[in-house]
Amino acid sequence: MQTIMTWGQLLTCLFIFLVCYYAAVLALCYRHDLVTLGSRFMKQELRDAENESSGEESDYEALYTSVHELMRDCKDVFTNVTNAPIDKNRLISDLSRKVKLHPDIKGTAFQVSMSNHIAQEASHRLGVELEDDELERIWQ
Repeated sequence: MQTIMTWGQLLTCLFIFLVCYYAAVLALCYRHDLVTLGSRFMKQELRDAENESSGEESDYEALYTSVHELMRDCKDVFTNVTNAPIDKNRLISDLSRKVKLHPDIKGTAFQVSMSNHIAQEASHRLGVELEDDELERIWQ
């Protein structure tokens, strides 16, 4: 007599059949429970992603706060109550002292924005035009 299947092949086919059968039973009879279970895992993954991004956002918020503090500190330098002529070197040294109090801004995109702000404020409020090399000296 000739055998069509071996015992190993029979057990493999039965195992594959049982896996498919129970997957179909789970999908048809317990689909609502599976959706709830899946959404629970998705919510956990979203919470983990939010915690990671909130760390980045808190760094951004701290940097943003630091920029606002620097702008507020520089406002005192740009106030010329006596209308006396402003010495450019003294202005640069005063601004440099204020900038050194906020080292986290240096090297970020906010440095360029703050340099533009400083140049505009010096021009409008004090009538002093700051060149690029002078602005770089402020950040050193």
